[in-house]
Amino acid sequence: MTDLQPLHMNWLLFAFGLIASVAGAAIVTYGTVPLLSIRSAWQVSGRCRRTVWLGTVAFTLSHLFAPLALNIPIVSSYYLLHVLFTLAGCYAATLFNFRYAGRPRGRVSRYYLSGIAVSGIILAFDYANALFLFRGITAWRPALFAVTAATVGCLMLSVLRVLDVSNRNREHDLHSRATVPGFILCGAGLFAVPLLCAISVVPAADTRFGGYANLTPYLLTLFVCVGLHLIPDSYNSARQSRQNRRIVETEQHYMSLFEHNPDSVLAFDSGGRITGLNRQAELLAERFGLKPIGLHFSDLFEGEYHDQAMRHCKEVLHGRSSTIELQAKALNGKTHTFWLTSLPIFVDGGLRGAYSVMKDVTEAKKDQETIRHLAYHDELTGLANRRFFQEFLASRTDAKSAATQRPFTVFFIDLDRFKRVNDLFGHAFGDEVIKQSAAKLRSCLPPNCTLARMGGDEFTVLMPNPAAQEEIERAAAAVVREFARPFGVGHHTVKLSASVGIARYPEDGRDAESLLKHADIAMYNAKENGSSQYRFYDAERDQTTLEQITLENRSTAPSSASSRPIRTAARSPR
Repeated sequence: MTDLQPLHMNWLLFAFGLIASVAGAAIVTYGTVPLLSIRSAWQVSGRCRRTVWLGTVAFTLSHLFAPLALNIPIVSSYYLLHVLFTLAGCYAATLFNFRYAGRPRGRVSRYYLSGIAVSGIILAFDYANALFLFRGITAWRPALFAVTAATVGCLMLSVLRVLDVSNRNREHDLHSRATVPGFILCGAGLFAVPLLCAISVVPAADTRFGGYANLTPYLLTLFVCVGLHLIPDSYNSARQSRQNRRIVETEQHYMSLFEHNPDSVLAFDSGGRITGLNRQAELLAERFGLKPIGLHFSDLFEGEYHDQAMRHCKEVLHGRSSTIELQAKALNGKTHTFWLTSLPIFVDGGLRGAYSVMKDVTEAKKDQETIRHLAYHDELTGLANRRFFQEFLASRTDAKSAATQRPFTVFFIDLDRFKRVNDLFGHAFGDEVIKQSAAKLRSCLPPNCTLARMGGDEFTVLMPNPAAQEEIERAAAAVVREFARPFGVGHHTVKLSASVGIARYPEDGRDAESLLKHADIAMYNAKENGSSQYRFYDAERDQTTLEQITLENRSTAPSSASSRPIRTAARSPR
């Protein structure tokens, strides 16, 4: 070992190795895929695998150039093994760093354990390579070995910290001017590792660095560690600056949403006490004569709505958003309807209170009720219309109601001679006749009946739970009797008559369509018998009429059948 002549460093190979190491650090820095899970880390995509292999090749070249740069004779018989061993070690270390930088930030213990693990991998492979290459000229120097291990450990902790902070910045799309110096220092530090390992076991390497052979490489590496320690501060500064801007923007957005919201917004604490109002809420409180600050949220409402507001508040303060419709009375006595949307506020995972947006929907509710009224009521008479009656009748005869439904009766009423009056005096006069006819029907029917206008001069009635047939006949007779008397409309006296068809549930039908159809048939039977009377649906008579029509159709020639229409007693309800 002492016969070796001191030679100068091969600075060209040194430069090549340093460039390769810096390139590897850049590849790991920019090629990391954020937020890889532990399982998916071993199932990286093709692009990720290519990135790992590029980094592996770059670090392998740097580790091959590093011992050659010392200008110390090597054992060439082990060189192929050295290349393969270096490739395996660089792949393991690169993959480890790649996955560490790509995973979410964990505990501090994981950071230190990762630093120890990657330091152990690199030291094991680099010392094994030094023993392969410099076989016969190595010496065990425990002091330098300990210093090398400690230096490499500090270096790897600094490198992992830089990679971790750089990755988190890229996750937030942040860029720092320290990124390039960061991966350059990482590359320089990683290139120094194989040099330190060789120096610590090969005494001949001491002469390559002059009189301070035992200190110079280590001091340079420590300077690199210090630089790497300062780099994350620049990253953190960029991230902190962006976070501060976002906090300011969020506060401004919140204030804009709170102060300029067209609806009333209330803030209350975790106990349900109101702590803040926007301008609209202040104006609303004035109209209701309230001073909400300090009051419990439910105290804004009275009676049953107070209890509902209390339950709503408890649900929100248990961490669940909720909506509810409540009513309150203003100082002028007017009742207002509010639609409340309340959201819990979480800070650092803990519930701190809630916001409630109160929208006054009083006018909107009135509009909805008006629209619904128009949809289900006759505009001329104010009675229920065909749609309402059909849906109401269907709800009384559906499968859910059939088991508990009590008997009821359906009237189908047609005003005789109305068409003649309408044609003679005009539609405006006819409308007045219909209005008064509706009023006459209301007056002569029991108050628990549901009265509807089906269209034209036809009306229907649902009479619930009649005690006996006499009660049904009494109501039907009252209708016939009421329209048998003339009544005045404007300057004219009108005489109409009413034909009433009656169908009973469940005897005459178990569904809405059958009941209306059979009541209509009974009404036509009343008309055919002279009008101004009522008739119950008679299933036997209906069947006889149908058989007679069938016989007439069979006995009539096709030519005459096509030229003369046949009128039946049955017709579909309008």
